[in-house]
Amino acid sequence: ALGPPSAPPARRARRARAQMAPAPPPRSVAQMFQARDAQELRAVLSAQVSESEALKAKLAEGQRECARLRQRLRDVEGQLSIATEASTTASAQIGAHAARQGLVLAAGIERSGAQRVAVEHELQSVEALLNERDREIRKLRQQAYDLEAVEHQQEMALKGMKVAHEAAISHARALSDEVAALADSVDGFRHHTADQGRATYALQQEMQHLTETEALLASKRSEYAALKQRSEAAVVQARKFDEEEGELAANVQAFERSLRAKRDQLCAQDQRTVQETEQLQEHCGRLLHALLLEQRDAMDAQLRPQAGAEVEGVKREAVALFKGIPRLAEILRSRGRRLISPEVQGDRTDAALHAFVRKCNPAAGDVLPPLLWRLSQGEYLFGTDRVVISESGGKLMLLREGLAAPLADVVRQAAAQAPPRSVDV
Repeated sequence: ALGPPSAPPARRARRARAQMAPAPPPRSVAQMFQARDAQELRAVLSAQVSESEALKAKLAEGQRECARLRQRLRDVEGQLSIATEASTTASAQIGAHAARQGLVLAAGIERSGAQRVAVEHELQSVEALLNERDREIRKLRQQAYDLEAVEHQQEMALKGMKVAHEAAISHARALSDEVAALADSVDGFRHHTADQGRATYALQQEMQHLTETEALLASKRSEYAALKQRSEAAVVQARKFDEEEGELAANVQAFERSLRAKRDQLCAQDQRTVQETEQLQEHCGRLLHALLLEQRDAMDAQLRPQAGAEVEGVKREAVALFKGIPRLAEILRSRGRRLISPEVQGDRTDAALHAFVRKCNPAAGDVLPPLLWRLSQGEYLFGTDRVVISESGGKLMLLREGLAAPLADVVRQAAAQAPPRSVDV
């Protein structure tokens, strides 16, 4: 204790009586100075006592403040552990979602490939059936043309036979009239008996020729009827084939419409896949940003070990994300698509890069990677590589693994080194 030593009770009583008694007059100057020094000492002692009390109060206040700081530190550690658990859970969920998304994408690609193979096989079978029907229709049409030509020839022959028959009939009638005239005058003209015999023989010859002509005409008519029946049957069959060809053409058109619908469905599925990939990347970016904010808060709270662990977790998550990039690039390359980050306003390099991408012509041999994504200022994902793209002298330069080259030359070299791709018709 810093207070004055305690005096005996008798002395305190005498001192109290002395204070209550009237002060005697000073005896001398020395006594006056002694009394004044005692008062000053008492004042100094009282000041020291009050100062010690104030220091004790300050010490107690400091101890309470230390307790509050310890409690706050424990609260911050609890919040940090909760944030760490949340980030770990989010990382696990992201990994599981990425794995599920990869499986869904792979299954969708396999299903699309199987559907495409089945559709192509069905289309080939339909084309073969169409070709066979076309050959049959051409053959039937040729047969119909041949039958029409034979029918026309038979009609011409029949007309000639009719004309010959009519001429024979007219000649026979003339001979009959001549024979009748000769029979009427047989009595008066006996000397013409030889001429009558020759006329009768000629009449018999003409009658025999007429009979043969009628038999030939009957056979030609029967042949004409058979040919006409065959021609009518061929015409009916050709009409039937025309109707079947119309139905087959309608079926082919319906099949083509279904193929277009399936192609549109596959394109929509591809677009949804790309959108889901972009959303997943955006979500991963937000999680990375949140983890960076938590890291900064942890560093502000002077918790560097925990912040280092969070940084390692973020790095591992970034490495895991970058490990999935080659699969994404392979999927985009197999689908013949490209994924390019949106243009950032105010970034001259990014604007020049987007202008270069718009000017690229695949027909001229320019081949861009399937993935071109902006990571930060001047840093991009060029396919599966992290590169630095800058603008120098009006040209875009690409820095990869310490080697710089013009971006146009890199694109042309990629076109020269790219394997030939099959084109599906």
